[in-house]
Amino acid sequence: MLVQKGEKRDNALLLFKLFIEDSILVAHDVKNDIDVLRKEFRRLEQTVPNRTLCTLQISKNSFLIKRHNLESVAKFLNIDTTTIHRGLADAKIAYEIFRRGISLLPKNLKTVQ
Repeated sequence: MLVQKGEKRDNALLLFKLFIEDSILVAHDVKNDIDVLRKEFRRLEQTVPNRTLCTLQISKNSFLIKRHNLESVAKFLNIDTTTIHRGLADAKIAYEIFRRGISLLPKNLKTVQ
């Protein structure tokens, strides 16, 4: 997003860090995304201490389906997948997984990180 508008990569990362502040970062298979972010921030001698929430884990604990990849869950929830694997589309799908799945989680579940 910012890089496409002519922003330098390092500056875009620092602006992103200001944007997320201490927010909880939500993503489908969040470990992959946070590993990439942390690697990039280490290069800048920065950290990303944000807590995370994984919609893949929410899906696995909420929906009785065979596959829990983003596209399969989106189809199960009747969410349009024509622009899947684009940033905004994936964020909207992750939000819907969170919104619909959170109330279905077992009450004794300790974490979805």
